Amino acid sequence: MDNFVPVLISGLGVGCVYALVALGFTLIYKATEVVNFAQGELLMLGAFVAYTFIGLWGWQYWAGLAASMLVIAVLGFVIDAVILRRILGQSQFSVIMLTIGLGFIFRAVATMVWGTNSLVLPTPFFGQSWTLLGVSFPANTIAMVVGAALLCISLSLFFGATRIGIAMQAASQNQLAAYYMGIRVNVKLRRTVTPSIETLKYLIQLLFWDFRGS
Repeated sequence: MDNFVPVLISGLGVGCVYALVALGFTLIYKATEVVNFAQGELLMLGAFVAYTFIGLWGWQYWAGLAASMLVIAVLGFVIDAVILRRILGQSQFSVIMLTIGLGFIFRAVATMVWGTNSLVLPTPFFGQSWTLLGVSFPANTIAMVVGAALLCISLSLFFGATRIGIAMQAASQNQLAAYYMGIRVNVKLRRTVTPSIETLKYLIQLLFWDFRGS
């Protein structure tokens, strides 16, 4: 029983990592009704870019994280503008096959650039612990749980209580009806979904997770 609480918190932390990955699928589908099978690979690229800035080039952690967010946001915008926008109106199967192909490309590029060895990117919480009622908890695990909860609440409020969130849902469910109601459909989907949701969520995980990539 002495180990029950620490093991429980550790399990919650790991579960929150997977919850954040699942949250990305939900967000993208909720905003665009597109299933993005390249999401995991984009998360991987974000982590590798952060490792390059912080681990290889010696940038301060928060500066490297911000730069990584910017790089992946630009990449997401380019993919959307150059590739995904050109298949609007096509079947869902076409989008699925395209994103699967993009995932293979990203994986191959990451292998060529960063190799296949394990890499470690320590976070500000790495190696620290917090003690509560005589029980010690790893700081990065607590941060994962708290961060995932705050992120879920924030995004729920964004889609349910803000004009742009509601407009994005309307545009994804019926673009023609949304357009007739005065929503600039292309602007909502292009300028908001790709740079701010699809990419920011991936890199938020780096705040809390001791990343090991292969």
